[in-house]
Amino acid sequence: YYYITSKGEHCYTEFDFQPGDFFVFGSETQGLPEELLTANKGSCLRIPMVPGARCLNLSNSVAIIAYHALSKQMFRGLS
Repeated sequence: YYYITSKGEHCYTEFDFQPGDFFVFGSETQGLPEELLTANKGSCLRIPMVPGARCLNLSNSVAIIAYHALSKQMFRGLS
């Protein structure tokens, strides 16, 4: 499991995602619970942003992460 959060220590591009990996996103307004992030600190990933900018909306964040994970799989199963 990978937890996508603006508080993540690792950039999402640092990982080679594999089949069976799961991505957990929080709501646009509240994000993921702090206790979940604390318990899974090494699996918390962020999308780099300009300092002080608002966060990306949820659908854009999902698209960025999902497409990157698919690219790591060489888009297997897609035409």
